[in-house]
This record gives sequence, structure tokens and C-alpha cells, in this order.
Amino acid sequence: MSLYKLSKEKSIIEIEECDFRKESELQRIVENNLEKLFGLEFIDTEHVVGQFRMDTIAYNPIQNSFVIIEYKNRKSSSVIDQGYTYLNLITEHKPSFVLAYNEQKNTRKRKDDFDWSQSRVLFISTNFNDYQIGAAKNPVLPIDLVKVKLYHENIFEVEEITKSNYQAYGEEKNPALNSVKKLNKEIKVYTEQELVQKGSEGIQELYYVIKESIISWDDNIKVGASKLYVSFKRKTNFCDISIGKNQLKLWLNYNYGELNDSKNLFRNVKEVGHHGNGDYEIIIKDDRDLEYILSVVKEAWSKKKY
Repeated sequence: MSLYKLSKEKSIIEIEECDFRKESELQRIVENNLEKLFGLEFIDTEHVVGQFRMDTIAYNPIQNSFVIIEYKNRKSSSVIDQGYTYLNLITEHKPSFVLAYNEQKNTRKRKDDFDWSQSRVLFISTNFNDYQIGAAKNPVLPIDLVKVKLYHENIFEVEEITKSNYQAYGEEKNPALNSVKKLNKEIKVYTEQELVQKGSEGIQELYYVIKESIISWDDNIKVGASKLYVSFKRKTNFCDISIGKNQLKLWLNYNYGELNDSKNLFRNVKEVGHHGNGDYEIIIKDDRDLEYILSVVKEAWSKKKY
């Protein structure tokens, strides 16, 4: 991909890519902008557990889980082996992560207050080779890749490498995949498909109608899965959907009163326990009022675009 800027004469001038002076420069940029880039909160830098030093420890407030971030400067190094090691560190040294969280947040949480099953490892680099990309795209691995580039004029580009629905390597050829599956049976990658399958045939069809409408608004909308719901987001979640056997439960990530719900179909759940993000909740059992519901969802998306 090439970047250009327009001159006053409307001719294009290419913006050239440049290198990070040091890996620490990239780390500093990411740590200072975790919330804007990934919706994460900073916990610790150069965190040491035993003989291992992890570049950045972050916290995902939506999934209530920890994310280890590693910055790679060598295309030849493995993401599976290192990622598996870090996942082991999370499950075997939970008190270390809880202590780091409590020190950063000035709280007194305990290990049972976190969802360890949604722990993740995130590798960030200016480049990844095909083997690294193929390995990380495997849907059974809680490992994600982010490719970054720095251009002149302080332009910073971020590209998340999305997961695929196929096995990148056969398990018989890659024991690390089996190892991750057996990782104390604590860490799991949740998929949209397994969540959708909880619904009846009619509910599944209704979900896909809503999904197709939402993703048609913007090529940059990302669909993700967590333990309890499917999320739709740009920078952060704007809509979460939980699939039950006979209904969908949809949440919009806004304080109640910030969106135009002229029919008052959405419930205010600010003071009520709920799984999704935001104060707006609606239960959907059929396509009645679906066009109106989608118009409110679209308003939520529109306000999260930038």
C-alpha cells in the first residue's frame, strides 16, 4: 500500500515509509495509545515473571482479561512457541498479574475477579512472514498479530491481521497446537459460529439478517466473539448480541439517553446486571420492528465511527 498527500495544485506526493529508530520507540507509542488503538488499558511494562520478561501487560475491560503484548523485530522468530509460553505464564502465575493490576489501578481485586479463559497474546511488528501469519490465523490459538508502519510526517498505520476459519497447520505436524488446547483447559478462543449455534434455526436466520445489515454500513466494522456475545466494533464495541435458543439480546454501548429511541423499545439496564456493553438493551424474538431497531443501531455505529 502506498500513501499520498495532495499538493495545493492537486498533484499527489508519495509519503515515504521510515523505520522506527528502536523497538522501544514502537513500544512507547503503543503503550501511550493502548485505548485508542485496541480499547485496552495499560497495566505494566517490562513485566518479569520468573526468567521471562514481557514487553507490555494490558487489560481488556470488555472481556475482563489480560493481554500480553510483544514487539517483534525478527521475521524468523516463532509466534506459536512464544505465545504458548506466555499463555502458560498467565495461567500458572495469576497472582503476578493480579498484583500488577492492583498496583496500577490502586484496587484490591483477587484472581477470581478476572476471566482467565479470555487471556490473549498480541504480537506487534512492522512485518511478519507467511509462517507467522499462517500460524496466528489459526482459530484455536488465542494469538493475534498487528502490523504497523511509520511514515514521514508522523503518520502511523495499524493493520490487524484477522483470523481464519481453517487450521493453518495440521496438529500432527505442529505439537504446539495440541499444547495450547491442553493449556490447563483454561484459555479458549470463542467463535461466532459456536455462539450462533445456540439459537434455533429461526433465531440464527434473524441474527444473520442483523449482522449482514450492520457490516454493510462500513468495511471497517469488525465482528468478534467472546464468551457470552458477538461484538461489532470499530475502535470499540458499539453493539453486542447474545444468542439464546428463542431470542437475541442486543446491547448498545452508550449511556441511556444518548441515542434517539423514539419508540422507547430499548430498556435502560444501567442499574441492572447484564453481559453486553452500554445501557441500552433490547430482546428480539422476530423481525417485528427490525427496521426501526437497526436504525437505532446505525446511529450507535455512526457515533463510534471516529
